[in-house]
Amino acid sequence: MVSSEELFHQQPVREFATKKGRRAFLLFGSLAFVFGFVVIFVAALVNLTSAAPIPKLSGVGLPLAPIGILFFGYIAINVWRGFLGQQGDIGLVISPTGFTDLSQITAPQGIVAWNNVESYRYATVLGEPMVIVRLKDQKAYQKTLGSSPIKQAVFKMNSLMYGGPIHAIVLNHLEVSGQTVLESIQYMTGKPPSDPS
Repeated sequence: MVSSEELFHQQPVREFATKKGRRAFLLFGSLAFVFGFVVIFVAALVNLTSAAPIPKLSGVGLPLAPIGILFFGYIAINVWRGFLGQQGDIGLVISPTGFTDLSQITAPQGIVAWNNVESYRYATVLGEPMVIVRLKDQKAYQKTLGSSPIKQAVFKMNSLMYGGPIHAIVLNHLEVSGQTVLESIQYMTGKPPSDPS
């Protein structure tokens, strides 16, 4: 068994592309929100110096705008760094070692090892087709998320929704069918998916 410090994808490797247009949508959408929050912040500052200030504009705009700028700025930077260029075409990597989900910015940095996967199954959540991967060791997974508060918060929210630690592979992000992803995982692990519940 490969230790967590030495994890790397072993052959054979299956790579699935990110859907065309998804990265551009994320980048331009997040930049639009950053621009919008900058406008709100400037308007709130100008409002403070006006003769008849609107209390709610500055009271809500000044604390809210920096949070929005940081949140959507973080998304834009990660899309730019991680999803553009040659690497950006790869959304999901599956090998005998584990899987790496590169299709979403809230995913872990690096490989989720199969020895940390309890089960996996196909599910539809709010109309979104997904492969739900139930994890054994929550702390090991959280370590791969790094110190990002956004990633940690999304993971905690998903864990509460599913009654335990999970990672959701969102299939609409990928140019591949859910059946192909399930078959690839089963081929690499030798374990069939669990029944939908």
